[in-house]
Amino acid sequence: MSLNTKCLEDTISDLPEPPSLPLALPISHVSIARWFKSIAKDGHLEPRLCQVFGEELLYLFYGGVFYRPKNKPTQNVEELPIAFLFSPTLLERIIRFYPFDTGGMASGRFGTWSTSLGPLMKDYKVNGNHHHTIPRKMIYHIFNSNESYLHGEPDPNCKSKPYPLPELFDFYSDDLTSFDIDHRQCIIECQTNEQIPLKNELLWIGFPESMTDAFINICKWMEPVIPQFFAYESHRITIPSEMTAKLEEIAKQEVINRYIKIP
Repeated sequence: MSLNTKCLEDTISDLPEPPSLPLALPISHVSIARWFKSIAKDGHLEPRLCQVFGEELLYLFYGGVFYRPKNKPTQNVEELPIAFLFSPTLLERIIRFYPFDTGGMASGRFGTWSTSLGPLMKDYKVNGNHHHTIPRKMIYHIFNSNESYLHGEPDPNCKSKPYPLPELFDFYSDDLTSFDIDHRQCIIECQTNEQIPLKNELLWIGFPESMTDAFINICKWMEPVIPQFFAYESHRITIPSEMTAKLEEIAKQEVINRYIKIP
């Protein structure tokens, strides 16, 4: 148990209010193509039972397509990734945020950090309170800017701020590549217990080109708007994690950079 009386939520709340906050960024969700047709049929994403928290949750990530599925090569299209980018207005539906991938932390993927921070995960919970400013404050006080956040570069000023920001800075700064850890080490995870409708919220979607029929159904939900999309080649051996990294880059080029560059 932590000997500290403060948690990340308290610290973020107590720190001085900045003169301006970074702009709100889009929110992403990654799944596998096996579920694409049912998502397109229902017109929404559905929370599922989470083994870590023992409740029905839907996991999303703030600012980019950061989640990675398995990294074994496959020719099965249903095992390939699909990625969704949603409008920042979706932040009103988020019930809590964490400054790392909680699934990775709970499963021991972060090496000794899972041992030290895993039992203290509650110290890093920040309640969403259905407010779009929460992750923006987290970005400001931990990374200083959206650009630094998307590059995984924490602000050194964290070292002189109250608990748990110094610990978080050390965690973000540690080289965990030997554990096959990527940018998920320093991202903001978003959790909701609500259905996420595609209509009025979906900005961009990436999917295997052989599943265009499901995309057409999604377009019907969103009429008269057609979301931006990237249909990738799926008729060859593919490593799902590498394709998701490709989707991350495309999403950044086509959508996310636009939010960063707005004055």
